[in-house]
Amino acid sequence: MMIQNLPNLLTLSRAGLGLIGGVCYVVGWKASQNGDPGTAQILFFLSLGMLIIGSLADYFDGWLARRWNTVSSLGAILDPIADKVLVNAYLIAFLVRFNFDALLAVPVSIIVLRDIAVTIRRLQMPMNAQGDLTVSDTAKLKTGFQMIILLLPFLLELLDIQNWFDFWIGGVIFMALLSLYTGWSYLKPR
Repeated sequence: MMIQNLPNLLTLSRAGLGLIGGVCYVVGWKASQNGDPGTAQILFFLSLGMLIIGSLADYFDGWLARRWNTVSSLGAILDPIADKVLVNAYLIAFLVRFNFDALLAVPVSIIVLRDIAVTIRRLQMPMNAQGDLTVSDTAKLKTGFQMIILLLPFLLELLDIQNWFDFWIGGVIFMALLSLYTGWSYLKPR
């Protein structure tokens, strides 16, 4: 019985890792601002590790569910919600880190609001009608792209690349546009 629940446990852990990882990023950044580089570095790597593990769990939960033939309606609902929690927790952490810079606040707001609207739409549907809202291949690609964009600030900071925000914000804006595009397929009148 435990093996049948493992994919859903991985899904739920992904959401938890997103929330904890986002908090670690913000607290670590504040520690660096307060002259505590040791704590900042530990929290930076914890946050990075949680993002990597959460991103990998996104692949493995579905793969295990299909391989063990334990695909469930609950898993189909939880999986995209966990993706949204992971992605949005880190986006909000970056928003805090960059003092709610308008260039970042606008696309992050678009992504968060889109994700809330799509989640509400999914939850309003009866369990047996969830097939109408199956995650599209484009939405799966969007999620993969989002994970890469979320990893970039960590990589760019590790490489000590200066002024990376201007480069990275283009990816976040593209994320917002892609989110709007994929969100329309879920939200358009049927």
